[in-house]
Amino acid sequence: MRLPFSHAAILLQVFNNTELNGPGNAAPESPIPFVSQRQTPPSPAPATSGVINFTPCPPSTGLTPNIGLECANFSVPVDWSDSSSTQIKLGMVRLAAQSPTQRIGNLFFNPGGPGISAASIVNAIANRRQNFSDVIRQRFDVIGLDPRGVGLSAPVRCDSNVSNAIPPLLDPNDANSLQALIQINSRIAASCRNLTGPVFDKVDTISAARDMEAVRVGNEPLNWLGQSYGTQLGAQYASLFPGNVRAMVLDGVLQHSGSTPSQLLIEQTSVESTLKKFFAASSHDPQSPLAGQDPATVWANVTSAAAAGTLKARGCDGTPATGCLANVPVENVVGGGRNMLFFEFAWNKQLGKALALAHMGDGIMFATGLSTGTATDNEGFAFNAIACQDGIETGQQTLAEVQKRALVSRTFATVPGMNEFWRTKTLCDGWTPAETNPKKQLNVVGLANPVLLVNSINDPATSVVWAQGMNDEISGSVLTFRNGSGHTSYFIGNESKKAMDDYLVSLKVPAPGTIFQS
Repeated sequence: MRLPFSHAAILLQVFNNTELNGPGNAAPESPIPFVSQRQTPPSPAPATSGVINFTPCPPSTGLTPNIGLECANFSVPVDWSDSSSTQIKLGMVRLAAQSPTQRIGNLFFNPGGPGISAASIVNAIANRRQNFSDVIRQRFDVIGLDPRGVGLSAPVRCDSNVSNAIPPLLDPNDANSLQALIQINSRIAASCRNLTGPVFDKVDTISAARDMEAVRVGNEPLNWLGQSYGTQLGAQYASLFPGNVRAMVLDGVLQHSGSTPSQLLIEQTSVESTLKKFFAASSHDPQSPLAGQDPATVWANVTSAAAAGTLKARGCDGTPATGCLANVPVENVVGGGRNMLFFEFAWNKQLGKALALAHMGDGIMFATGLSTGTATDNEGFAFNAIACQDGIETGQQTLAEVQKRALVSRTFATVPGMNEFWRTKTLCDGWTPAETNPKKQLNVVGLANPVLLVNSINDPATSVVWAQGMNDEISGSVLTFRNGSGHTSYFIGNESKKAMDDYLVSLKVPAPGTIFQS
């Protein structure tokens, strides 16, 4: 597995170690009838008719029992343009509103990725390992619908024996290494297609947005809280069905348009600004594992050791038995390091600790990367499948094209290859599904209420530049900022979180350009 760090794992690790504010919520009151009276489907291919019946989640889901969480399935066509195409089952969970008489509606939540299971994060919310505000829990049924290819919804499955046998080759520098990378990616894609079935070639975001409309229940207008990739999913839904949206929050905004060089530079700038904030914070924090050292120098030494092949991971032997790599490649350090920047309050426990250990010769916290078993629905495989169909150029890239891409990154980046767009493009070279949702500028009009956009100023994954671009693409939207670092704001903010809550409940939007201090 060559996407070394799972976004979902980072999220859940933080959730499990975060002290929550406020008392725990009481268990939900009596269940609320949840019946779909669907309107005309959004394409010629109809979804399976009938109601959505929520029942206690079975053990096979892996979700926590007896916490008020309910599960349901809903069938949709693999191909929305073909009425005779195979049907797949989408899986979703519901956390019922705690104040039924004050219920506003359903709040669909997507934590991003792509590839993170919304059901798993709503499960964490139900367990109070992370929280939606009490007012949200009281007024909304929180719905975690896993997009097609993810989690409970016909997940992408790939042969881990194929991916585990492959060394990381994220920076091919000659024709032979490029051809090896293309062949490797093609082999992975072929194994995924074989194990996943026909949905593998139809996991693009447009298809997922049409699924959302089919699932939208009770003819209720959509309430949406999307983070990271979930902002793209929400925006593309709004472009298709603007009249069906009541409220939409896009938190950590992804822009699905722009040229490859601009995407590389925009994200790299955002990653590096956040990394510099981490260096500054670590050098002034006596509690930091890097206290008394120059964090930038530590980072340089660790990445150099990894690039030279000398960074070891104790207790790892490079086999699925340990699930981690004996020799930590530089791709794991830069990719894992970027993801460890997501939550500023956890910098010491995550990136600070990881660098301190690695500087002493143990790269264990950067060493994950192996899948176990013969097949897996690891988030990284879903990430590849969705991203490569969502406008990342696939097929036979020439060496000149790859070197041009690398030149842009190296010229303008302190840490070449650290941003996600770079890694995604490289992992899509030779990926075989056709591009089904090419990058393009949206023109979202006809919404009943403004869309609220929130972005941290130093976000290592979604730049404020993208947020400003989406502000232009969504007519009447309101863009606000959180004056801080980290990826997204709802689970790590205070003022910004309250603004999102107020908007979802009362449709009250802040003044455009508001900068929240937390």
